[in-house]
Amino acid sequence: MAEPRGSYWDKRIETMPRPELREIQLAWLQWQLRRCYEGSAFYRARLDAAGLHPDAVHSLEDLRRLPPLQDEELAAEQAAHPPYGRLAVAPEPSWRTTFQRRGSRSAFWSIRTEADEHNAASVAARLLWQCGARPGDVLATLDEPDGLLEPVVAEAGERLGCSIASVDAVSPGASTLAAAPLPTMAIITRAGASRLAPTASRAGPLRTLRCAVVECLHVAGPPALDRPSNTAALAVFDGYGPERFGALLAVECPEHAGVHWAEDQVLLEVLDPATQEPLPEGQAGVLAVTTLVREATPLLRFWTAERAALVSAPCACGRTSARSWAV
Repeated sequence: MAEPRGSYWDKRIETMPRPELREIQLAWLQWQLRRCYEGSAFYRARLDAAGLHPDAVHSLEDLRRLPPLQDEELAAEQAAHPPYGRLAVAPEPSWRTTFQRRGSRSAFWSIRTEADEHNAASVAARLLWQCGARPGDVLATLDEPDGLLEPVVAEAGERLGCSIASVDAVSPGASTLAAAPLPTMAIITRAGASRLAPTASRAGPLRTLRCAVVECLHVAGPPALDRPSNTAALAVFDGYGPERFGALLAVECPEHAGVHWAEDQVLLEVLDPATQEPLPEGQAGVLAVTTLVREATPLLRFWTAERAALVSAPCACGRTSARSWAV
């Protein structure tokens, strides 16, 4: 891991020229396709049906021959082969976390290996540093009980030199509030935010926060907390990391010009909602995500059903990773 300096946790990755980034993405994609083909009957059948053998993939564009993966397909696969389906690529003895999240469309088992968890924590540390976390901060994760995000943030906090506050420390009226260290940064999911009082973003314990990272159900939609005025103590940074991906994948920088994606982890496409064909940069469509490094349950061209626009022009913060916003 690179030593953090200034505004970058890992300057090499965060400011990498895009041609170099695409080479890295292609190498990871070829690795992921090969292991999916060899280790998952579900993916082998999909790749064969598309006429896309891993050895025939020589560019990122070759992946477009594979139809987008729909949520309903995953649900059907797990119903036909309970409980996890044949999606998992890593062998079961290497599984560390299994978690079922019921989304708006279907239920889905998310699985992570130990390597997945450590990698997710590494990426989370980078993204939290990007939006202001520093050694000495007190982090808290307001998530659903037994959610996947909390252990990732806890390990990320160790890497950052931060301490971790109890979830109760950010809950209004919590009995532990007086004894617990108050967080200076909270990672708040929509599910977790629903447990707060409606006025919690304006007063009470959350007023002690320097900033809050919000995991959105949308790519960069309205945050779970109302955005405060410019004079308020609470700053909100939109983020993206739904349970099915098992990681925090994108967060805003201080420029607030869209969420920056960890593109060394994922390959992004914006597709026409009718034809499912790729759209030109900057044009709004449906976001499709391919997880490049995830071991246990990778997702290939997953159709998120979330409308977004994507740009790759460097941000004023100096980062070269693609940015997106909801539309």
